[in-house]
Amino acid sequence: MSKIIIFGCGQIGSRHLQGLALCRIALDITVFDPSPTALQTAKERWQQVVTSGTKHQIKFVDELPARGAEFSVGIVATSAKGRADIVETLVGLYSLSFLILEKTLEQSVEGLLRLQNAVEPVVKTWVNTPRRVCDWHQCPGIGSNGLAFNVNHSGPSWGIACNAIHFIDVLNWWTGAKVSSVDTSGLDERWYESKRAGYFDIEGRLAVGFCDGSSLTLLSDPRDAGDLVLTINRSDGQSWYCNETARVAGEVGGEEIHNIPPHQSEITGELVEQILSAGSCKLPSLEVSIMLHKPLIQAFVEHWNVTMENNSTYVPIT
Repeated sequence: MSKIIIFGCGQIGSRHLQGLALCRIALDITVFDPSPTALQTAKERWQQVVTSGTKHQIKFVDELPARGAEFSVGIVATSAKGRADIVETLVGLYSLSFLILEKTLEQSVEGLLRLQNAVEPVVKTWVNTPRRVCDWHQCPGIGSNGLAFNVNHSGPSWGIACNAIHFIDVLNWWTGAKVSSVDTSGLDERWYESKRAGYFDIEGRLAVGFCDGSSLTLLSDPRDAGDLVLTINRSDGQSWYCNETARVAGEVGGEEIHNIPPHQSEITGELVEQILSAGSCKLPSLEVSIMLHKPLIQAFVEHWNVTMENNSTYVPIT
């Protein structure tokens, strides 16, 4: 059996766990969280999807396993605050072959560098921005060599600070281009508390430029009564759309595809299969994701300091 450990089993961690139930490789799963409430939620969600004849073994623990334990794959699904501390601890305690880290990776540029130093070259690591895994999201990238994109995502209160990296990552995947600018001048001056205590997000417009001339515009407006919609325009005239509320997508003028994007519980099992069987997966490497995170985190830190009249080196997002 391949040993898997999930660190943090809140909302996203418990969805990763549900995904593991679908893995065709027999797994010995350890689920760790110090919160009894989180562990109970994870147990309930596991029972919702697991079958009576499952080949997987599972245990739920509120204390870290003993030093020296070996795991094939670790999934770090904690919040962004202190993730570098957590990863440094885990790499020091255990023998880990592979890691999957949740986004947002960290709250500061320093934290990003610490993450990179902690795992490279010891543990092969990917970051969970899973639009790269979705078959439909591959379509705009087919035949796109040398072409620029204009991408827009808009809708009501969808958490720009928390979710911007998803769209930056997928545009980088299509083009290979690095981020050249992050313009926060269209963001509100007021941050609001997110669902997780101690974390913040913001409304407004965020504009991201890329070295190849591609552009990404993200708009979050609480007054918007419409759906969450992604529009993709390529410089050769081809266009695509994805209504993320209705979960339908397609090329403009073409056939619609449903259940797009997939849920995390539909993704993790296949990801872990790929990692265990081939030592690779479709997610971006930690190196690539850090490259994309850096200008975004720096821009958010600067906007936080200006709007909050602060002099912080981090921004409290997750």
